[in-house]
Amino acid sequence: LADGDRVTVTFNGDDVHAPANGIFRSVGKYVVVVTDDAGNAITEEFTIRMYLNMQGGIFIALAIAVFVGAGVYMYVSRKRLRVR
Repeated sequence: LADGDRVTVTFNGDDVHAPANGIFRSVGKYVVVVTDDAGNAITEEFTIRMYLNMQGGIFIALAIAVFVGAGVYMYVSRKRLRVR
């Protein structure tokens, strides 16, 4: 962005302020319009369907590990209980 450029952000149809760090984290539909001094504008539309931060990623990895561990345990214990 150059001096004098204007940024307009619309989130789910409502005008909002652009985040200071430029990172959008809320789930929803965004429309970002950048306009320069000459009146030229560029529009970018995007949708965030799911935002996964580090804590969420760790939780999902642990949940998968628990399910895999439970499956392995059930498979191994089933083999030991066979009647011959």
